[in-house]
Amino acid sequence: MIGESTPALKHLFATQNFSDHEIIDVMGLLGRVLCPNKLCDDWQMATVLIGRPRTGKSTAVNVVNHWFKPQDIGKLMPTMSGQFGASALVGKYVVVIPEGSKSMNTARTELNVMFSAEPYSFDQKHRHPIMGDYFEPKVIGTSNAIVTSGTNLDLSLSTQRRIMYVEFDRLLAEQDFGGASEVDLHDDLSERERASLE
Repeated sequence: MIGESTPALKHLFATQNFSDHEIIDVMGLLGRVLCPNKLCDDWQMATVLIGRPRTGKSTAVNVVNHWFKPQDIGKLMPTMSGQFGASALVGKYVVVIPEGSKSMNTARTELNVMFSAEPYSFDQKHRHPIMGDYFEPKVIGTSNAIVTSGTNLDLSLSTQRRIMYVEFDRLLAEQDFGGASEVDLHDDLSERERASLE
């Protein structure tokens, strides 16, 4: 059954009027973050949940955050240095990009490397660059708009084509969840599933 062990998370997607097939696709995209790049798939893409505020995008990503220990989550924030920001994300299990249209201040080359799991060389302040065969963490983000260009962002077409968007367009109402919280969504996971993530 679709979302049998995660009924509240399934319900979150159902509020967006996703079909059962679309819910399977979205859960698959979220589930990808549990497996490092190149280990389970070679899609070379990042998932971005896009839509208006209060549609459940951040709630879905916060559920993903609950799957990992805080120290294993990298965040690409608007305040991060474009020159050195990417190096802080190496060694994390997942990279989350909140407010994608504002947060992607890193150079387009670094973003493309993160999305595509290509060999990388990221600058570090007052240290030698950190290098690797490929960027392991999966990337997931949220955005209120299609991520194309802006004051601090000018994504090349090669980077733009590596973003898979999931559109959230229906505003959530309190009655949609009957008072359920993000903790309830996290608790959807069975004890066995949570143990496998620890």
